Amino acid sequence: MAISYLRFMLLRVSYIFWFGSLAIGAFVAYKLLRDAPIASPSYVGVASCQSCHSSSRSGDVFDVWVHSKHALAYQVMSKELSRNPGIGDSAECYRCHTTASRPPVNSAERMMITEGVGCERCHGPGSEYSSYGNMTDESRFLANGGVKGSLSDCGHCHTAPSQCPNCSPASAATTNAEALWKQIRHGQADTTRSANSTTTNRN
Repeated sequence: MAISYLRFMLLRVSYIFWFGSLAIGAFVAYKLLRDAPIASPSYVGVASCQSCHSSSRSGDVFDVWVHSKHALAYQVMSKELSRNPGIGDSAECYRCHTTASRPPVNSAERMMITEGVGCERCHGPGSEYSSYGNMTDESRFLANGGVKGSLSDCGHCHTAPSQCPNCSPASAATTNAEALWKQIRHGQADTTRSANSTTTNRN
């Protein structure tokens, strides 16, 4: 009788201990998840865009980019810095010659930096919007952080030559902005490279 009662008490204590541990574990997990910092959108690189944007159906977007001077922007910058290491703050050069517009801050950005000025410079970091479902629905694309590029965006880098004394006048000039915009327009609605609209891009 005493042994049976002892077994019953031990079983009861073990259940209490088990449920108590479960409750503590759930509370700790909740606190960790609640207090965890929300990760900001990150860059995924042009290779992620290439898989879906290399066809004529998508407007040959990747082909437009890879044959543009934007794809060589980093190489141009690094060559100039190696020739003239004292020309000024190299971090300032990253502002216009790279996708992230700053020196890389992690290994992923270091891997993609040679792509120069990639898709995400105009469309925003792709980690949140680059899934197939988001990219095929413009409202979802925009709701998840995607950005539609515009001619006005070009002015962030293609400024008056006087504002970028270390860049060539040709790369900084904005006198022929609409003609240059026509060359890089892309997307399903832009396959004819129409000059009728110069303010928005389709993705």
